[in-house]
Amino acid sequence: MPLQKLAAILLVLIMCVGCSEERQKREWGALQVMESEHRGTIGEDPIFETVDGCKGVGIRNLRGQEVWFLLYAKTEPYFKSMPPDIDISMTPKMAKLIISDSLCSKIVKEEVMRNSK
Repeated sequence: MPLQKLAAILLVLIMCVGCSEERQKREWGALQVMESEHRGTIGEDPIFETVDGCKGVGIRNLRGQEVWFLLYAKTEPYFKSMPPDIDISMTPKMAKLIISDSLCSKIVKEEVMRNSK
């Protein structure tokens, strides 16, 4: 393989990794904005919010803790929550509201259904 082709392929790969990292930072940043702007305001109903093109939802889990997660993350991990790794237990009614959103990914739907009680 000519050196120029190899260099072009390497450049494309580097650019793809850079774009993915930038998108991942944007998704985490959007979650942080959602959480900080609505801290202490989530009641019984979920709050849907879009920040920088990222759609998320804030809920109060069954333990009374506020948690935000993206409905459709485009980079790994495909389930992003704020705070990370928090319990997202919820009622079946709340789960139904969340998964009815057309932008909710299959991964998020599975996570929501697994955590509805």
